[in-house]
Parts: sequence; C-alpha cells; structure tokens
Amino acid sequence: MPAPRWLAKANRSGFNRIIRLIAPWAPGFGVVINRGRRSGRTYRTPVNVFRREGGFVIALTYGRESDWIKNVLAAGGCQLQTRRRRHELTSPRLYHDDGRQGVPAPVRLALGAIQVYDFVALDIARPALTAATMGGMQTWDAITSRRNVREYDDRPISDQDLDRILEAGRRAPSSRNWQPWDFVVVTDRQQLQELSKVWQFARHVANAAATVALVAPEPANESERDWIQYDLGQATMSMMIAAADLGIGTGHASIADQQLARDVLRLPTDRFCAYLVALGYPRKPLRPITTPNRRPFEDVVHRGHW
Repeated sequence: MPAPRWLAKANRSGFNRIIRLIAPWAPGFGVVINRGRRSGRTYRTPVNVFRREGGFVIALTYGRESDWIKNVLAAGGCQLQTRRRRHELTSPRLYHDDGRQGVPAPVRLALGAIQVYDFVALDIARPALTAATMGGMQTWDAITSRRNVREYDDRPISDQDLDRILEAGRRAPSSRNWQPWDFVVVTDRQQLQELSKVWQFARHVANAAATVALVAPEPANESERDWIQYDLGQATMSMMIAAADLGIGTGHASIADQQLARDVLRLPTDRFCAYLVALGYPRKPLRPITTPNRRPFEDVVHRGHW
C-alpha cells in the first residue's frame, strides 16, 4: 500500500517544502503545478517523475486519492517542472503496475519498499503540431510523430512550408554528392487525380494538398540503380521528417504506370518517376507514437556481432 495519508499531511508542512526546492532540477523529481478543483488555487506538488516516450510517468507515492491527482484528472492535465524545464501535460491515465516497469531499476526497489504500485502516465501537449505553429517541434518529436497519412483535410499547404519540405529533400545526403534527384511539385487537383492512377495504392494522392514526384535519371547499370534508390530514400525521409515538423502528414506511393507518370509530369525521355510523396494536413493531428508497430528494440539492435 502507498504511504499513509497522515504522512502526506506531515510532509506538506515539513519535508515537502525542502523537496520543493530541489524537485524542479533534481533527477527523478519534479513539481506538478495543479489547480484545486474546488478552490481554484494553484498548488505545487513535488513528485517522483520519470521520462517515457512522448511524456512522463509519475509515481503515486500517496495513492490515487491524493488531492493533487484528483485535480489533474479533473482538469485533464497539468504543468510539470523537471530538470529545469516546464512541460504542458495532458491525457492523464491511472494504471497499476506490480512490477513498476515504467521506472528505472534502482527506483523500483525504493518504491517497492514503500509498496507503491500505482502510477499516472501523461502525454506532452504538442501545440507545435498544429497548422498555426511553425517549426516548434523537436527533432525526436518529428521522428516519432511521423506516420503514413492517406486521409487529409481540405486545407492548402503554404508555399513557404512546401519550400521548406523541398529544401529538406535537397539537403539530403547523397553518394559522392551525386544528387540524382529532381522534385516535381503538383498542387493542381486534376493533375493530382491523374497521378493517383499510376499505382493501385496511390489513390490517396487524389485528395492530397500537394504531391512531390521524385524524378531520377535512367540508371546506366546496376550500381547506379542502387545508388539512386538509396539516395532517393534519404531524400524521401528528409522531406517526411520536415513535413512532420510542420504538422503535415505524408504518404508515399510507388509507380506502376511509368508512361502515365511521364505524361502527367511531362518528363524528359531520360528520366523516370521513382516515387510520389503525398502531403496534407491529417484529419487526426500528428502526435508522438508511444507504442509503434515495430519489432522490439532488442530484436533489431545487435551490438558488436549478430
């Protein structure tokens, strides 16, 4: 069971005042800034807090009935000061974890000693992911927020944002600095509808706000073919991350009908269209994916040898 309530009251008048001084910067600690659901007063509650992907986990050392957690649940979020930074947190979710897997191993022992098994998980609010905010996301957030988006709302993408995405592709790494790419940007609705017919899984292109066609020279041999494909992959990912940074979704597509792509894009005879990257604001805003559908990290990563 968590620490008794009488100890919590004693801590508020003594120990918590000391902890409150170090909690905003000390590892494993933080201060939850919450508003009383009845009084409207602002409270600063020191907590044990731990980073997780996309947010934080807070140990409920005094149980689920503590006033501060009730305030956070009622408000749907709170502010958190930790490691000298302030975060806006949202979507509080209580959970019980006998193994205390969401906290570092040494802390598990300490929390186990006082029988703490309840936690609250919160997500970091992401205003930078809205269309109104430009470029406020951190690199890691953009990487973890990127997902394939094939349904878009009807908002156009500004020329400034399109140019930024294209510039990310232009700056992508390239073998021997060959840069075998050209980017054809399509925003015309009729042209997008025609492009959507180049492959059976390219239908989402028809409803995109814009689409970037990645065009490359016809390879002279297999080595050139491999270099082109690797370079285009890097350019594609660079543009996708830049788009996610702006809250813009992306959905790639291959090309089955090269002749149709050539006709729509008016390509020279020595060029081919390798891929399409559709762009648009997703109906559901991008947020960091906390549980990606990927093989486990320990299965993918090999250190030193297989």
